[in-house]
This record gives sequence, C-alpha cells and structure tokens, in this order.
Amino acid sequence: MARSKTGRKGILSSRRKLRISMAFKKAVAAAAMTKLLEGAYSKDYAAFYVITQLGDMVFPSEITREAAEALKEFHGKILAIKAVKGKEESVARFHYHECLKQINGYRFDPKFSADTLIKTLRLGQ
Repeated sequence: MARSKTGRKGILSSRRKLRISMAFKKAVAAAAMTKLLEGAYSKDYAAFYVITQLGDMVFPSEITREAAEALKEFHGKILAIKAVKGKEESVARFHYHECLKQINGYRFDPKFSADTLIKTLRLGQ
C-alpha cells in the first residue's frame, strides 16, 4: 500500500476493486457500439473495433470475428427489448440505457464517447 509522508495509507490505495458483472460489461460494450454507429461507422466495423479494444473481457473467443458477431447479436437483442412502464427490465438493458444517458450528457463526439466507455470498462478490471 502506498503511504504518504505522514506514514498513513493513501485513500486510493486502500480501495478494493469491485467485481463487474458480465451483464454490465456487455451493456457497456453495446453502448460503445451504439455510439460508433451514431458516428456513421458500419455495424461490422463498430463491433470489431469494440472487441479489439476490450479483448476477451466481454465475449471470450480466440477468433475476433466470432466475438464481434456475438457483440452484434447482443446489441440487436438489447435494442429489441421494449421498455414497458411499471415492469421490470433486464439488468443489461438498464445498464445500456444508463451508460448512454451518462455519456450523452457530456456531448462528446461519437468516437470519443465510445472510447471513453471502453476505457472506463478497461479501468474497472
């Protein structure tokens, strides 16, 4: 643990990392893909870009193309889930919409937004 000049442990060094659920990881990856699609990138490129940045963190596969296809499929499922007022929604859909709501509040350009989401997920590991 890092110690300050006074010999006390630093605040940041004493924090423990939280485990991030797979639903959250997939939701952030899907949100990053959405932001890239808003920037006029193709679905194939957006999925491939997100997967190459995150590695095996979200969709473990030795073949990047398979992981990108899995992300595209997951993204489609998230978009297909309808929001019904008063009903419970899936955890992944909730995280997906919260990520987009938060990142859209900053008014970044789509590529920078996607990179910020990816970096946030990578730092959480």
